[in-house]
Amino acid sequence: MNSISYRIELEPLGDFFFGGETTFGEDKERNYFARSGKFPQQSALLGMLRFELLKEKKLLPIQQSNKAAVKQLIGEKSFGFERNSNEFEFGIIKKISPVFLTDSEQDLIPVPLDYDYENHIDWNTESRVCLSGNIKSRQIDSGLFDTKNYNHGTRYIGTQDKNLYSEGNLFEHSVKIGINTIKSRESGDDKEAFFKQEFISLKDKRQFAVYAQFKEEVFEECMERLVILGGEQSMFRMRIKKAENTYEQKFKRLFDVNEKVILISDAYVSSPQKEVLSRAADFAWSDTVVFRNIKTNVEKTTNYAAKPNKSNKMNLLKRGSVFYFSSEDTKKEIIQSLKNEYLQQYGFNLYID
Repeated sequence: MNSISYRIELEPLGDFFFGGETTFGEDKERNYFARSGKFPQQSALLGMLRFELLKEKKLLPIQQSNKAAVKQLIGEKSFGFERNSNEFEFGIIKKISPVFLTDSEQDLIPVPLDYDYENHIDWNTESRVCLSGNIKSRQIDSGLFDTKNYNHGTRYIGTQDKNLYSEGNLFEHSVKIGINTIKSRESGDDKEAFFKQEFISLKDKRQFAVYAQFKEEVFEECMERLVILGGEQSMFRMRIKKAENTYEQKFKRLFDVNEKVILISDAYVSSPQKEVLSRAADFAWSDTVVFRNIKTNVEKTTNYAAKPNKSNKMNLLKRGSVFYFSSEDTKKEIIQSLKNEYLQQYGFNLYID
């Protein structure tokens, strides 16, 4: 079946708030200082696209009479790692890429964690390093690698100028203080009503971007519309245009992949897969990121204004993680532990080797 590829750009119309683990929470998990994530989650992007498809096909509000058409267009259930392959279907949405940054001149993508350091790595084969509980044969010579000077912040590379950009070059943070007047009236305790919230904005008119493939043509060429994404009803101008490139094609030649596998998206790895990855990788330069998504079901949901359910907390391997190998056999094992056809369709578990 032929598919239609689009490049979708999202221009923030002000600051924004993307939910994560540092939200306000409830009861014992209540938190009075909520921080925004820098990027929308893949599940949020998928949810936004599903909603816009329903608007485009005039299937809102969802009612019993149109639920069959809704399921055919966008699938029955929202995204979830716990779903098996038979349920991993989102109607005419065939694939979406990880989200990245763009401006009028070039795209920007996070660099691998070892970027700028790989040329200074001297492998000390006489010593051994412990990776996820297993003894490994290679480690970095600590005499040549200065951990104090290692840049722990995420950095980004421009696809045209090849320059590195720190997060301070791209994102701006602002903290807003407020009071929940309803809580204050109910409790009579103003301390329970105060809150802080950190919002983020993009510098220099930068935007978010994502590639998407659909099973049929849905949107008009160069179409624009306003969309809501993330918490606090954050507004974005969405621009859609036909695209020939894919995310993998766009970024695969940016990085050196000699003797290593690089994640170009966040990745879910099950416990058995982690054992394979730990055994196969000679050395891992990696980090994790917390993921939790909202769960919906077209067939079972009757009140769309009710508070949505959330999935269990997941710890994903972070985009930019690097796994070194010393033979083709161990390389194949690393790739096999990361490969997941269904997750790769929706912006997870993508790598270059």
